[in-house]
Amino acid sequence: TIIMYKVDTSLIFNGLGTIATENIAYGVLIDTWVSKIRVDNIRCLSQDNMTDIWFEYPGLGRYANHSETPNTYYVLDGDNVNIFSNGILINEEITVNYNWCTSITGYIIDLTNFK
Repeated sequence: TIIMYKVDTSLIFNGLGTIATENIAYGVLIDTWVSKIRVDNIRCLSQDNMTDIWFEYPGLGRYANHSETPNTYYVLDGDNVNIFSNGILINEEITVNYNWCTSITGYIIDLTNFK
């Protein structure tokens, strides 16, 4: 995967986010968001209500922030949830809808701190 973003100061949240380093056309695979496949140095997503353990991938998985109107969409591909562009401009923050993650993995994300 060619990395088309950087982790930098979020434009929508008090903290870090993923910022596009180039224009990303509609339908382009950006990165894996979460996966059932463990690799080194990634955070485990596990709560009592979950039937499987998922792992949050570094970069996009760890730093993509929530939006009710995200500029991405997801595709469940076997054990991976991959994130694709809805058409993102350079220097735009790449956003996802955390409710997608909950619907796939069962992991419940606290959204109280998002703008």
